[in-house]
Amino acid sequence: MLEKSEVKRIPGSSKNSIKNTLEYKMTLFFTLFILGVFVLYFLMPDNEKSEWENRYLEQAPKLSVTDLLDGTYMTKYEDYINDQIPFRDGFIKVKAVAEAGLLKCENNGIVKGKDSYLFTKGKDDTTVFDKNIDIIDQFAKSVDSRVTVAIAPNASGVLEDKVPKGFMMPNQAEKLDALYADKTLLKDARVVDLKSVLRAREDEYIYYRTDHHWTTNGAYYAYQEISENPIDLSAISENVKAMEAGDFLGTLYAKYKGLFVNSDIITYYDIPVLKYSADGKEYAGLLDTDKLSAFDKYGMFMRGNFGRCDVKTSTKNGKSLIIFKDSYANCLIPFLTYDYEDIIVLDLRYAKESIKELVSDHKDSDILFLYNFDFLNEDNHFYKLMK
Repeated sequence: MLEKSEVKRIPGSSKNSIKNTLEYKMTLFFTLFILGVFVLYFLMPDNEKSEWENRYLEQAPKLSVTDLLDGTYMTKYEDYINDQIPFRDGFIKVKAVAEAGLLKCENNGIVKGKDSYLFTKGKDDTTVFDKNIDIIDQFAKSVDSRVTVAIAPNASGVLEDKVPKGFMMPNQAEKLDALYADKTLLKDARVVDLKSVLRAREDEYIYYRTDHHWTTNGAYYAYQEISENPIDLSAISENVKAMEAGDFLGTLYAKYKGLFVNSDIITYYDIPVLKYSADGKEYAGLLDTDKLSAFDKYGMFMRGNFGRCDVKTSTKNGKSLIIFKDSYANCLIPFLTYDYEDIIVLDLRYAKESIKELVSDHKDSDILFLYNFDFLNEDNHFYKLMK
């Protein structure tokens, strides 16, 4: 029998034991964590919208034989699982903090530039843009109404000095200049050069830092160029006081969620109208100021996006306008109430009526296409113009 002093120790056996114990505990921890998340999937109700990300979340897809066979169902289900993961907002924030700790200026496809401006990182592919411009061109040729096309460059197309060097962005300025120079396109429409208008004011607060929209100030400069007889801002201010709302963190911040980002200020004019209805429901005015206490403060303009809105203004001149638009137009439309007595606002994403019939019924109306560049380069609903 060996004495205690004669017992031989295996070199490193103690360290191996500690290492094995730690590995066992970590494996057990992650197993329990994954199991807990899996259980919570079934216990917690699905969320319809993420206020933190400012978007609607994927819901459980309906099972169909077609979707199952072509793989669509599994893709939709994967998106659903990713959107409904428990404590999603917390995970997003932790990821953003970790990215900032690594001194990265990009998170979730959003790039932080100079002076705390956020930009959408994109590819220099304008195939969809060209397709949509061609459809608008065909539409302009097919109607007797006076057509105006105004394309707003996004912040990256105007505030180029604030975009981080080396990040790929669609060259909006170059693309818009090419469009203006191409006399074979949109020759049946009046094309408004908003790029030059905004670049002349690039030192002013014309784009939000944390949101993809232009500010009310930027929209007013665009209105001056679109309108043939624009009202002066001082004349508006005599009757309608300019209001402000601070602590606005917009759609870009909703994705970025990084650190050291300055919030924005929204300026608005609650211009009165005689009547306003959106998708058949009447409202007291163009603005929903209750949304200033929500995350999506920009949603106050025109009360959000609808398929069709009808505006009866206080202007008495017999003129009417049909606007095809995205959300960029929402903060500009109140200025147009000084130019027209009746305004029909159409968002092709949600519009259900026949556009050909509507235009035919309003032959005396002017027509305005007002979109931001990124929207025209992504949206696939312009086919509705020909139906």
